[in-house]
Amino acid sequence: MAAKKRAEKASVTAKALRFAEHFAISGRVEESAVAAGYSKGSARVRAYALMQNPLIIDEIARLRSQVSEKATLELAQVVREVSAIAFADLRDFVEWGPKGIRIKDSATLDPVKGRAVVEVKQNREGVSIKLADKVKSLEQLMRMLGAFDPKRVGGENDPDRVPTSVTVDVVDASVPRADA
Repeated sequence: MAAKKRAEKASVTAKALRFAEHFAISGRVEESAVAAGYSKGSARVRAYALMQNPLIIDEIARLRSQVSEKATLELAQVVREVSAIAFADLRDFVEWGPKGIRIKDSATLDPVKGRAVVEVKQNREGVSIKLADKVKSLEQLMRMLGAFDPKRVGGENDPDRVPTSVTVDVVDASVPRADA
């Protein structure tokens, strides 16, 4: 039996393997045959024959498994990125109290939390830090996790929707302002 399988595998051509690679991604039989190098006139017949070959079926399954693993890893990375934004806390970037406001040194920030910072500006009035859209990130994360129902929440056109942009302006009180 093992000898038969080796003989079958040896009979699989490079063209057939290219068919399997293309089909694993596209899911289109005839298009995959043409992309593998078969003529348009014979693509349908060739593709049908290839789809009957257990070695090609196994190769397609193996390739799809690799794509699925990669997609899972990429999705996990996206979830981590969106989570960093969704759970960003202004106190990670700024300290405030009776003595005033102080921006924390960027060198001391956790790199993951730093991803929530969209913009830092400094002008005559002071420093401004803009964080990514927290509410939108929470909604996006809930969608990814399958827990978001826009009908229940009110959706994008909800008049009670919380503003989605956060900007913190830090002003040096010792500098006189032009509008004062």
